[in-house]
Amino acid sequence: VILTSCKKDDPTTQSDDGEALVLTDQRYGSDPQQKFDIFLPANRATGSTHLIFLIHGGGWRSGDKQDINTIVYKYQEMFPEYAFVTVNYRLYAAGNNKFPVQEQDVKACIEHVMIHRADYDVSSKFAIIGFNEGGQLGLLYAYKYGGSSYMPKVVAGWNAQTDLMKLYNQSSSQVVKGWISDVAGNITTADSLTYISSSPINYVSSASPPTLILQGLTDTVTVFYQGQLLSTKLQQTGVAYTYKDYTGQGHTFSPLADDDARAQIKTFINTHLQ
Repeated sequence: VILTSCKKDDPTTQSDDGEALVLTDQRYGSDPQQKFDIFLPANRATGSTHLIFLIHGGGWRSGDKQDINTIVYKYQEMFPEYAFVTVNYRLYAAGNNKFPVQEQDVKACIEHVMIHRADYDVSSKFAIIGFNEGGQLGLLYAYKYGGSSYMPKVVAGWNAQTDLMKLYNQSSSQVVKGWISDVAGNITTADSLTYISSSPINYVSSASPPTLILQGLTDTVTVFYQGQLLSTKLQQTGVAYTYKDYTGQGHTFSPLADDDARAQIKTFINTHLQ
């Protein structure tokens, strides 16, 4: 596959000859961090080229789409006919960009791409895969906004935070508590409403999309019960889901577990995104 890099904001500048193409630093907002990259396969078509949005983690304060770009080829090997979007969002820094900035950015990015999907020659069907805090953002979009915006066919959370209030109250890590309180505020005040509104589990309904949960059982950041809580809620509401946990795996997986998790993603997307 030959990939051509382009740093133009206008998707209509792409070639019409069906070549594979990468468009970098596409803007979906006015802030310098509100950008995405899109990886377009050859011979794409609006009726058949589905999309997968990939959202990075980093404690809502670090990370970049480039972290995902380095492994996009692995997903292209699994889904050679799909297009991929790697999403940047505004990061918390020194009291700025608190919640709900990040969820608003993910929503804005998805809506921008969907509105312009004909320019990219991609379909309206898409999946979301979020890693760690990107998983929280992806799940939150799917459950909270999917019904009123664009509904993903599949959403996957990899070590994703699902209930921020319980995570804060039950975490033994002061570092994790600090990450959460920085972006969500003081849990003992009216800020507690932000913890509730930023927790994907509070928006699960029978209309929620099929969900894949990948959880490392020794993760000290997103502790294991976060995935279990969500799986229980999905079961109670009748949403199709798969929960897969990994003994001995933490916030970052070993290469072997990483390969298995991607295999789970491939099977789940192939099953539910038609």
